[in-house]
Amino acid sequence: MLVRFTIATWICVSSIIAWLLWPEPEADKRSLRLGSTTSTQDSGLLDYLLPIYELETGVQVLVIAKGTGAVIRDGLAGQVDALLVHNRKLEDNLVDQGYALNRLPIMSNNFLIVGSSEFRGYENLAGLLRVLASGQRGLFLSRGDNSGTHAAEIEMWSSFNYDPHNFSDWYSKTGTGMGQTLITANSNRSATLVDSATWARHGDKDKLRIWYSGHELPNDYGYLALNPNVVSGVQNELATDFGNWLAGPTGQAAIGNYLIGDMQAFLPHKTP
Repeated sequence: MLVRFTIATWICVSSIIAWLLWPEPEADKRSLRLGSTTSTQDSGLLDYLLPIYELETGVQVLVIAKGTGAVIRDGLAGQVDALLVHNRKLEDNLVDQGYALNRLPIMSNNFLIVGSSEFRGYENLAGLLRVLASGQRGLFLSRGDNSGTHAAEIEMWSSFNYDPHNFSDWYSKTGTGMGQTLITANSNRSATLVDSATWARHGDKDKLRIWYSGHELPNDYGYLALNPNVVSGVQNELATDFGNWLAGPTGQAAIGNYLIGDMQAFLPHKTP
């Protein structure tokens, strides 16, 4: 009986000592909620950038990746603190209407038109669009999701006096993100518009090739910290700090150093 008591007492005392000596759990890391486009995720850029920022600052960045239109809706609902998107018209509207404090230019690359590997590429965008609009090159897939890429595609057609609302059955909307749209395009050898970084990183494209790559299809990204006086629940300090890091020397250098294979995926914004 004495032995059992001694052992029980020893176990109890040992447990108390272990509890007293156990290190305090690490305080929860501060977390920034970032709404960003599927292209920054599908390209692998955020997987590269965010660990660098977290290591430097201790701030965790939680990403909600959707099309730009959906990301902006999340922002207006207070579900994210900041936006990294690529639709300049909508970005400027958010600033003008007071929902965002400012817009920081961050980086750019180009859009590409890709399609079946059976056909050659085009050096002239106008000529390619004319062929596409005739239906001679099969199906063209639009994301149709109010994303930045979708907005750029509509602007592309409009700049050459085409109205997608009048297109026939050669034009179809996927309603999905960039990665899934590429998978669909590859499976049925359809044409589509895609940003150069996502194209370079995407694996499922063996039946596709680049049909057009040129300066006429720029893809610019901006960062917006939401206004806490207008959008409730926004963590303004964290949002501002991350924007300053992205637009500053360290963030810009990291963006410039991100390669996909031997290709520089994004050009950092160069301030005058």
